[in-house]
Amino acid sequence: MGRLVALPGVLLLLLGYVQLQNVVVTQSPAAVNTGSASVNLTCNATKGQGSVWWMWEKEDFTTYNISFSDGNTTLQINQPNKTHNGKYICFWKNTSLAWGDYALYVYYKVENVVVSTSSGNVVEGSTPSLNLTCNSSTLWEGTITWLWEGKTLDILDNSSRLLDGNQTLQINQPNKTHNGNYTCVITNPASNGTGTYRLYVYYKVENVVVSTSSGNVVEGSTPSLNLTCNSSAPWEGTMTWLWEGNPVNTVNTSYSLLDGNATLQINQPSRSNNGNYTCVIANPASRGEGYYTLTVLRLLPTAFSPGTLAGIIIGSVLGGLLLIALIVLIVCCAWRKGKKEKWPKYKDAPPTVSGQITHNGWNTPTGAYARWERTTQSSHGMGHKTSIQNSTSVIPQKQKSQTAV
Repeated sequence: MGRLVALPGVLLLLLGYVQLQNVVVTQSPAAVNTGSASVNLTCNATKGQGSVWWMWEKEDFTTYNISFSDGNTTLQINQPNKTHNGKYICFWKNTSLAWGDYALYVYYKVENVVVSTSSGNVVEGSTPSLNLTCNSSTLWEGTITWLWEGKTLDILDNSSRLLDGNQTLQINQPNKTHNGNYTCVITNPASNGTGTYRLYVYYKVENVVVSTSSGNVVEGSTPSLNLTCNSSAPWEGTMTWLWEGNPVNTVNTSYSLLDGNATLQINQPSRSNNGNYTCVIANPASRGEGYYTLTVLRLLPTAFSPGTLAGIIIGSVLGGLLLIALIVLIVCCAWRKGKKEKWPKYKDAPPTVSGQITHNGWNTPTGAYARWERTTQSSHGMGHKTSIQNSTSVIPQKQKSQTAV
């Protein structure tokens, strides 16, 4: 009996059958995505031989573009996709039965990775925070890491942090130090993809001023005038000049632009250049304006030297003094003439003297007063009598006795 019992084992050995051991399934390539051409699952046993067949959750292999080769030990999936995911079991059978299984996972292919921003234009000191978000235009899966200028981003400081499972990078109070290329890397075992965003934080344009190379501009005397645009704060952008609200025409005119449009030069300025000038500094994130009103003075007919001007002033003073002296002379002459008319002397008619003489008891005149009268002839033939009373006493002369002859 022992021999009979042992006989089947001997026969199996003679037939080459060995008890199956360690059935395993391997995948090639090791990772596969939805963009792969195919994937192979191979079933092997470390010991023994037999027949092989496969089982899968969905059973109908042909419907899912699956084929077998190498005596069914190899299962090939063409154009793998998410529908092929699942557990595949390989069975080996001879006098014994053994099996091995394998869980296949087909990843989405990572492609078309993009980085979007929550703010198109960022201004230093004006934007409180900025979000950079990593995504793909197709379905994707994997892990996300961020790089800045090709290096792993240091998020240990307070200026940045990661949100939404690393999908969003938030930068707080962005400034010039944050400028650079930010790269988002999405990786899974079967593929990877990258998207890059170049961040540029602009200075805010403010406190724009326009200065001039000359305070007084005289027509025909000032060869050229420079209007220079600048800002008291750091700035960047393009410059545009306006005159009375319209762009300055620099083609075949007296205007020209220098220093990258920072300076507007006016050659041979005239009164036709008078008006309001505006300098506009603009960048994609902000804008500022500076103003200047130009007034070109008219050229005087004659230009006086300092000596000539001093002579004119001295001559004017002397002329004034002479005029005052002439006025005084005229006044004095008029005063003297008036005095002569008040006390006239008449030479044409002799004066007549009349008065009263009184006598005392001795028939002697005691005294008298005299009055002079003068008659003048007017132009109409009428006489004019002027009486002048004099308080001078008149002493009459004693009459002489006469002897009759």
